[in-house]
Amino acid sequence: MNALNQIANYLKIESNEIKRCEKWANVWFVVIAGKGGRFVSKSVVTAKAQITSIRLERWEGCPEPIFKTVANWEEANAVLAKWALSITHNAYDKCDIFLTFSNSSQYKIVLDLGRNHSRNMNLAQVLMTELKFFSGDRPSHMNKKDYQEYLEMCQVNTAQYQQRIQDWEIPA
Repeated sequence: MNALNQIANYLKIESNEIKRCEKWANVWFVVIAGKGGRFVSKSVVTAKAQITSIRLERWEGCPEPIFKTVANWEEANAVLAKWALSITHNAYDKCDIFLTFSNSSQYKIVLDLGRNHSRNMNLAQVLMTELKFFSGDRPSHMNKKDYQEYLEMCQVNTAQYQQRIQDWEIPA
Protein backbone atom coordinates (compact mmCIF):
# COMPACT_ATOMS: atom_id res chain seq x y z
CA MET A 1 0.00 0.00 0.00
CA ASN A 2 1.56 3.30 -1.01
CA ALA A 3 1.75 6.42 1.19
CA LEU A 4 -1.26 8.11 -0.41
CA ASN A 5 -3.47 5.07 0.17
CA GLN A 6 -2.22 4.65 3.74
CA ILE A 7 -3.00 8.30 4.51
CA ALA A 8 -6.45 8.04 2.88
CA ASN A 9 -7.17 4.90 4.88
CA TYR A 10 -6.08 6.63 8.10
CA LEU A 11 -8.29 9.66 7.32
CA LYS A 12 -11.18 7.35 6.31
CA ILE A 13 -11.52 8.92 2.87
CA GLU A 14 -11.01 7.76 -0.71
CA SER A 15 -7.52 8.35 -2.06
CA ASN A 16 -8.93 10.35 -5.01
CA GLU A 17 -10.20 12.93 -2.48
CA ILE A 18 -6.57 13.88 -1.72
CA LYS A 19 -5.60 16.76 -4.01
CA ARG A 20 -2.11 17.38 -2.65
CA CYS A 21 0.20 15.43 -0.39
CA GLU A 22 3.62 16.70 0.74
CA LYS A 23 6.12 15.08 3.06
CA TRP A 24 7.47 17.64 5.51
CA ALA A 25 10.04 17.18 8.30
CA ASN A 26 7.89 15.26 10.80
CA VAL A 27 4.46 15.25 9.17
CA TRP A 28 2.59 14.86 5.91
CA PHE A 29 0.62 17.90 4.72
CA VAL A 30 -2.51 16.70 2.96
CA VAL A 31 -5.08 18.78 1.08
CA ILE A 32 -8.48 17.10 0.88
CA ALA A 33 -11.07 18.18 -1.70
CA GLY A 34 -13.70 20.33 -0.02
CA LYS A 35 -12.09 20.01 3.42
CA GLY A 36 -8.82 21.90 3.18
CA GLY A 37 -5.43 21.02 4.62
CA ARG A 38 -4.63 18.49 7.30
CA PHE A 39 -1.44 17.42 9.04
CA VAL A 40 -0.85 13.69 9.37
CA SER A 41 1.91 12.13 11.44
CA LYS A 42 4.71 10.44 9.48
CA SER A 43 4.12 7.36 11.63
CA VAL A 44 0.85 6.74 9.74
CA VAL A 45 2.85 5.84 6.64
CA THR A 46 4.79 2.66 7.01
CA ALA A 47 6.78 0.53 4.65
CA LYS A 48 5.52 -2.58 6.40
CA ALA A 49 2.93 -4.76 4.71
CA GLN A 50 -0.62 -4.08 5.86
CA ILE A 51 -3.30 -6.68 6.46
CA THR A 52 -5.62 -6.84 3.42
CA SER A 53 -7.93 -9.70 4.35
CA ILE A 54 -8.60 -12.10 7.18
CA ARG A 55 -10.55 -15.28 6.53
CA LEU A 56 -12.08 -16.82 9.62
CA GLU A 57 -13.26 -20.43 9.58
CA ARG A 58 -15.06 -21.96 12.53
CA TRP A 59 -15.20 -25.73 12.34
CA GLU A 60 -16.29 -26.72 15.83
CA GLY A 61 -19.15 -25.80 18.13
CA CYS A 62 -21.61 -25.03 15.34
CA PRO A 63 -24.02 -27.21 13.31
CA GLU A 64 -22.21 -26.34 10.06
CA PRO A 65 -18.85 -24.69 9.40
CA ILE A 66 -18.97 -20.89 9.40
CA PHE A 67 -16.77 -18.84 7.04
CA LYS A 68 -16.30 -15.09 7.27
CA THR A 69 -13.83 -12.81 5.48
CA VAL A 70 -13.09 -9.37 6.91
CA ALA A 71 -10.75 -6.54 5.94
CA ASN A 72 -9.05 -5.58 9.21
CA TRP A 73 -8.03 -6.60 12.72
CA GLU A 74 -10.96 -4.85 14.43
CA GLU A 75 -13.57 -6.64 12.33
CA ALA A 76 -11.85 -9.99 12.93
CA ASN A 77 -11.76 -9.36 16.69
CA ALA A 78 -15.48 -8.52 16.67
CA VAL A 79 -16.42 -11.70 14.78
CA LEU A 80 -14.25 -13.93 16.97
CA ALA A 81 -15.59 -12.30 20.16
CA LYS A 82 -19.16 -12.94 18.98
CA TRP A 83 -18.36 -16.57 18.16
CA ALA A 84 -16.73 -16.98 21.59
CA LEU A 85 -19.99 -16.10 23.33
CA SER A 86 -21.51 -19.40 22.18
CA ILE A 87 -18.71 -21.52 23.65
CA THR A 88 -19.36 -23.14 27.01
CA HIS A 89 -17.06 -22.29 29.90
CA ASN A 90 -13.82 -24.31 30.12
CA ALA A 91 -14.19 -25.43 26.50
CA TYR A 92 -12.73 -24.22 23.23
CA ASP A 93 -13.45 -24.50 19.51
CA LYS A 94 -10.77 -24.60 16.84
CA CYS A 95 -10.82 -21.83 14.25
CA ASP A 96 -8.59 -21.55 11.21
CA ILE A 97 -7.52 -18.01 10.42
CA PHE A 98 -5.91 -17.11 7.10
CA LEU A 99 -4.14 -13.74 6.98
CA THR A 100 -3.23 -11.99 3.72
CA PHE A 101 -0.92 -8.97 3.67
CA SER A 102 -0.40 -6.24 1.06
CA ASN A 103 2.92 -7.78 -0.01
CA SER A 104 0.95 -10.95 -0.97
CA SER A 105 2.37 -12.96 1.92
CA GLN A 106 -0.03 -15.26 3.75
CA TYR A 107 -0.09 -16.90 7.14
CA LYS A 108 -2.36 -19.39 8.90
CA ILE A 109 -3.17 -19.46 12.59
CA VAL A 110 -5.09 -22.25 14.30
CA LEU A 111 -6.82 -20.59 17.24
CA ASP A 112 -8.30 -22.41 20.22
CA LEU A 113 -11.20 -19.99 20.66
CA GLY A 114 -12.56 -19.96 24.20
CA ARG A 115 -15.31 -18.16 26.06
CA ASN A 116 -12.67 -15.79 27.52
CA HIS A 117 -12.09 -14.38 24.01
CA SER A 118 -15.54 -12.77 24.12
CA ARG A 119 -14.08 -10.10 26.43
CA ASN A 120 -10.52 -9.65 25.25
CA MET A 121 -10.02 -10.86 21.68
CA ASN A 122 -6.88 -9.44 20.08
CA LEU A 123 -5.96 -11.37 16.95
CA ALA A 124 -2.93 -9.18 16.24
CA GLN A 125 -1.56 -10.05 19.69
CA VAL A 126 -2.20 -13.76 19.06
CA LEU A 127 -0.24 -13.50 15.82
CA MET A 128 2.64 -11.56 17.40
CA THR A 129 2.88 -14.03 20.29
CA GLU A 130 3.12 -16.92 17.83
CA LEU A 131 5.66 -15.16 15.60
CA LYS A 132 7.85 -14.25 18.58
CA PHE A 133 7.72 -17.79 19.91
CA PHE A 134 8.88 -19.27 16.61
CA SER A 135 11.42 -16.49 16.00
CA GLY A 136 13.60 -17.67 18.85
CA ASP A 137 12.10 -15.56 21.65
CA ARG A 138 11.97 -18.28 24.31
CA PRO A 139 9.11 -17.89 26.81
CA SER A 140 10.11 -17.75 30.47
CA HIS A 141 8.18 -20.91 31.38
CA MET A 142 10.36 -23.09 29.08
CA ASN A 143 13.96 -24.00 29.70
CA LYS A 144 16.42 -23.47 26.87
CA LYS A 145 16.93 -27.17 26.11
CA ASP A 146 13.20 -27.99 25.86
CA TYR A 147 12.57 -24.90 23.77
CA GLN A 148 15.37 -25.77 21.31
CA GLU A 149 14.17 -29.36 21.07
CA TYR A 150 10.63 -28.17 20.35
CA LEU A 151 11.77 -25.80 17.59
CA GLU A 152 13.87 -28.56 16.05
CA MET A 153 11.00 -31.07 16.25
CA CYS A 154 8.77 -28.56 14.43
CA GLN A 155 11.57 -27.86 11.92
CA VAL A 156 11.22 -24.13 12.53
CA ASN A 157 13.26 -21.62 10.54
CA THR A 158 13.53 -18.87 13.18
CA ALA A 159 14.92 -16.38 10.65
CA GLN A 160 11.73 -16.70 8.60
CA TYR A 161 9.62 -15.73 11.62
CA GLN A 162 11.95 -12.85 12.49
CA GLN A 163 11.53 -11.58 8.92
CA ARG A 164 7.74 -11.72 9.20
CA ILE A 165 7.89 -9.57 12.33
CA GLN A 166 10.01 -7.05 10.38
CA ASP A 167 7.88 -7.14 7.21
CA TRP A 168 4.32 -7.07 8.55
CA GLU A 169 2.48 -4.25 10.29
CA ILE A 170 0.99 -5.95 13.36
CA PRO A 171 -0.73 -3.59 15.84
CA ALA A 172 0.07 -5.64 18.92
